Amino acid sequence: MQEQSEHKPAKKMVKRKPATATKKPLGKYVNPATDFGFKLIFGFKAFLLHFLNALLPIDGGIVGLEYRNTVRQRRSKEERENIFDLYCVSGKGEHFIIEMQNHGQKYFSDRALYYAACSIKEQAVRGEKWNYRLNPVYSINISNFRLEKSQKGKYVSFVKLTDIETHEVFNNNLTFVFIELPVFNPLCISSGWK
Repeated sequence: MQEQSEHKPAKKMVKRKPATATKKPLGKYVNPATDFGFKLIFGFKAFLLHFLNALLPIDGGIVGLEYRNTVRQRRSKEERENIFDLYCVSGKGEHFIIEMQNHGQKYFSDRALYYAACSIKEQAVRGEKWNYRLNPVYSINISNFRLEKSQKGKYVSFVKLTDIETHEVFNNNLTFVFIELPVFNPLCISSGWK
C-alpha cells in the first residue's frame, strides 16, 4: 500500500479583477438625513458656504459665516424653548436657519414659520429708536418625508411673501426653502429660484 500524503496539492492561483472594478462607482452625494451627513455638510464652514451659495443665488454670494447658538431660551415659564438644528449669520448680516426632520411632522411648515419669526424678533434693537430695518432670514427645511402640499416630482420649493393677485414679492427679507429628500433625483437637478 502506498502512503497518502498529509498535504493536499496547492490550488491553482486564479487572477481576479480588483473588487472595485466590478462594483458601481460611489455616488457624489451625502445623505443629510444621517448624523454623519448632516455634520459633514453643515458642520464645516467651507461645505456649508458651498451648499448655501448653490441653493440660494444671492447677489454677491454669501460672504463668511458665523455659527450662532442654536438654543433660544424662554423668557418666561409659559414660553417654549426653541432649539434649531443649525443657526448662522453671514458677513452681510443674513440669517440662516437649517432644520432637518427625518420623521413626518404634520405642522412642519408652521414650525418653519415659527422659527423664522424667532430670528426676526431677535433683530429688534433695544434701548434706542429702531427703524425696523431687518436683515434677510432664510429658513432652509429638509424633510425625509413628503410634505402635505408637495408638488409631484418637485424636490425643492422656494416660498416668499407675495401679493396674491400680482404674485409679486411683497418683502424679500423672508425666504423659505423646503427640500424633500424622497423626491430628490441627483440625475435631474434644476433650480427653482426666481
